[in-house]
Amino acid sequence: MACKCAKRTDEYHGWSCEVSGGACAFLMPDSEICAAVYGEGPDADRIEQSDESLKKLIEDEPSRRFNMLV
Repeated sequence: MACKCAKRTDEYHGWSCEVSGGACAFLMPDSEICAAVYGEGPDADRIEQSDESLKKLIEDEPSRRFNMLV
């Protein structure tokens, strides 16, 4: 659970995104979830953007459910 495109900042909620140019969509940056939801980020070519892939990622690691609340 991390993202190479997330950079620490004192703006937003503590994380900016180099891809979007704004705030990271998640409280705790996660490139796999970002790829599954938005089709962007460093894992976009590896993770399929679909409901099934997102469901599998969340089931594989329950702590990721926290990220989805954002």
